[in-house]
Amino acid sequence: MFRDFNINPTEGDYMIKRLCLLAAIITLLLSQSIVMAEGGNLWRLAGQNGYIKIFIRKPDNESGQSKVVRDGFKKALESAFVNRKSVKFEIVKTPEESDVQIFSLIKKFQYMEKGPLKPTPGIGTTLLDAAATATENYVEIAAEFVVKQTTTGVILWKDVLTPYIKRKMEPEESIPIISDKVSRDFVWKCFGKSECSN
Repeated sequence: MFRDFNINPTEGDYMIKRLCLLAAIITLLLSQSIVMAEGGNLWRLAGQNGYIKIFIRKPDNESGQSKVVRDGFKKALESAFVNRKSVKFEIVKTPEESDVQIFSLIKKFQYMEKGPLKPTPGIGTTLLDAAATATENYVEIAAEFVVKQTTTGVILWKDVLTPYIKRKMEPEESIPIISDKVSRDFVWKCFGKSECSN
């Protein structure tokens, strides 16, 4: 009755093996992309002493804005790590001492007397943003962060963060303000325990 549907055992085994291999490859690729996109789980790198040893490399600046001082940006990063209370970090002086190395690239910096209107969900939020746009200054930055494991050179986390701030501030003030904001955002997104629990 089922004679027409018989499959040669060797052909059937071959097909099953190919499907299993394909499923394994897809699962592996998805799990890798989830880890890279999620970040947030790097707080688990803390050793038995509870610290993550980090080496912060001097940032590169391709924004075309020489007023964005690389040393100042690095100091903002160091402060963000020191002030993070839920995870403890030890900033070391050489790459060899570290668990991970932090690379950063300032891709864009912009200060404006009056910022653009940023569309947001909800009429109330949009009205508040419109009022801020009319009366407050605006600064934005785009910075790429890469976290590499020192022993293997493997990239553990990579992302471009693009925060902005609307408030009264002079151009000179805007640089440390936005550097502090993007640094805190990075440490929270990459090493924050709350990110990991989602």
